[in-house]
Amino acid sequence: MIYYYFEHKEGLYLAVLERAYRDIRHSELALDLHALDPAEAIRQLACASFDYHEAHPAFTRLVALENIQEGKFITKMAMIEDVNHSAIQELADILARGQAQRLFRDDLAPVDVHMVISAFCAFRVDHRYTFSKLFGRDLMDAQLRLHHKELLVDTLMRLLKRS
Repeated sequence: MIYYYFEHKEGLYLAVLERAYRDIRHSELALDLHALDPAEAIRQLACASFDYHEAHPAFTRLVALENIQEGKFITKMAMIEDVNHSAIQELADILARGQAQRLFRDDLAPVDVHMVISAFCAFRVDHRYTFSKLFGRDLMDAQLRLHHKELLVDTLMRLLKRS
């Protein structure tokens, strides 16, 4: 049936990859961050990303696999730029509003902020087993989880703060 619906295994993989990116972007758009002040919008986005990555560990594994393959397949997805454009556009809007209110510094690109959020969230999920064995910390522990979520938000707010 794979060949009937997707022509080949690569077609199935591309469909799964596309769905994974559409799902995370859809969850971000559902936050309605336009209605929030910029600092709260950043907080909500970071917390939602944190929760999403933890609830969808297959997403981080899929992204890691695509990176191991040097992005070979993601470039074949015609819709990927449109789907991911929403994430960067949303951040650009939040940053611009924060800069207009003189809350946020103006030397960070939206993709930089996106990278900070993604790096923290994905690391917790992708490296939880080795990190736990090496340092004796269960990254999925409820109290540590709350601490890490607060740490992410605090890190972002300090990063964005206008000096």
